Amino acid sequence: MVTEESAKVEAASSSTPGAVEVRLAGRTDVGLIREHNEDSFVMVRLEDGAREPEKLASHTLGPRGTLLVVCDGMGGAAAGEVASGMAIDALAVTMLDGTEALAPDGVVDDEKTHLARKLRAAAREANGQIFREARENLTRSGMGTTMTAAHLWGGAALIAQVGDSRAYVWRQGAFTQVTRDQSLVNQLLETGQITVEQAKFFEHSNVILQALGVQEEVEVQLSKVELCKGDRMMMCSDGLVGVVSDEEIAAVVGSIDDPSEAARILIEMANGAGGPDNITVIVVHVDGPGLPAASEADVITFAHWRIDPDLPVERETGSESYDNFAPPSQQPTTEHRVVPPPVSPRRPTMELMSMAVVIGLILGSIVTGAALYRHGVKCQVQARTAGLTVLTDGHDSGARTADGTVELRLSPGRHTLALRAAGAGPFGDRELQVEPGQACEVSFTEPSSR
Repeated sequence: MVTEESAKVEAASSSTPGAVEVRLAGRTDVGLIREHNEDSFVMVRLEDGAREPEKLASHTLGPRGTLLVVCDGMGGAAAGEVASGMAIDALAVTMLDGTEALAPDGVVDDEKTHLARKLRAAAREANGQIFREARENLTRSGMGTTMTAAHLWGGAALIAQVGDSRAYVWRQGAFTQVTRDQSLVNQLLETGQITVEQAKFFEHSNVILQALGVQEEVEVQLSKVELCKGDRMMMCSDGLVGVVSDEEIAAVVGSIDDPSEAARILIEMANGAGGPDNITVIVVHVDGPGLPAASEADVITFAHWRIDPDLPVERETGSESYDNFAPPSQQPTTEHRVVPPPVSPRRPTMELMSMAVVIGLILGSIVTGAALYRHGVKCQVQARTAGLTVLTDGHDSGARTADGTVELRLSPGRHTLALRAAGAGPFGDRELQVEPGQACEVSFTEPSSR
């Protein structure tokens, strides 16, 4: 129901010169393995607090902007669901109220920096609320949640990140991640300790380095994107990016004009790939006279936005590790495992021993996967339907179909390949003999009913 107040807000916004027009949609799904959904998301117009999807589906960006948040909860029983729900509510309440986030003495913020400071303060407030609830309620001990928040304001997206949920921007065919995962695998990649190919076989992709509510303090990673006409933004939990490639996501975001339909297809693709985790997606399209046209020079890159550069450098990730996603064979259906942080910063020996155990596990999985990648035989799989799981000898190979070909690495010997769609059994079995040093090719036609 549209109230008189909200109608006035919409009318005032739509008459603003240099308007930014926003179309958006959000969806969440429990997936095919989990018993309940621990993801949460919220979309809020900050002029009037409107959260109804029908009011936000197409609107003019108001003077206070629009807040979008995706959270992926973790914890025993329903605690993950509680944590993610608390996070989105706390962020919405803080961003809606009139409280100012004060800059350090001697620092004068511009408007975007001021809003980013408030967004960071909102995330820290959410962290404090979840942490206190977890300490006071033993049934919720250890709960936490990832968080990716975007404040659309004045032709820009101001982004705050904790954990490994993600935000991307599609511009003129280029699809760029504008957050950085606060995860162990990403830390090893960025420090050069593993390669991109080794990361494909990384067994501990479930280990994240920060989450809201797990410790009393949290460092919030900020970034921003100056938007252009025709830009499209996608935010999601790792239930999507854990099983669907960036290339497949980009193809959907870039080609589907309806944000709601794009979000629906992305969730179907994740479920088609096995749906091992909860899946949450927000898709946003921006346009209007308030945005500049994109030029070839307007290339999007990620940069950590430190709003207090003269202060000591913020800790981008903590030493603590939390388990946020595990392969289906290891995944508990009611709770996430938590890898506890070191007991005390005064015990460096214990911390080193803990890290040694983790590194040992990592090296084992890397050596096994890298050996297969070096010595396995290339096999090109051709399929016309996107989002299907490629099964090898009855097991998920990790490959997902897209237009064209998908490359597998198979050990020499006899194998059976098949495809699987969401909610269906395998179809289109193909038997093949893989010979050492001889590349192979397998073609699947459109799936038929069986």
